[in-house]
Amino acid sequence: MDSAKQLTFRELGAELVIYGILMFIYTLTVLSLLIDYVNRIYRADLVLYTFLALALILGQGILMEGVSTYVRERIEEQ
Repeated sequence: MDSAKQLTFRELGAELVIYGILMFIYTLTVLSLLIDYVNRIYRADLVLYTFLALALILGQGILMEGVSTYVRERIEEQ
């Protein structure tokens, strides 16, 4: 296999591992901090809950992409 492709596969694998670890930490944090609040909103107002869920998903994507890019860049510097 071409060394450039192998490097790309290695980078992809590292990115997936980093992203998986960060998602696990993020999920535990959000569940422990927001579960009661989100559950109350779900029971009270389903439309508000929908927008809150979308905002959390969007925020998660932006945060995780930024953090995983930062971590990957720090690893590549070493």
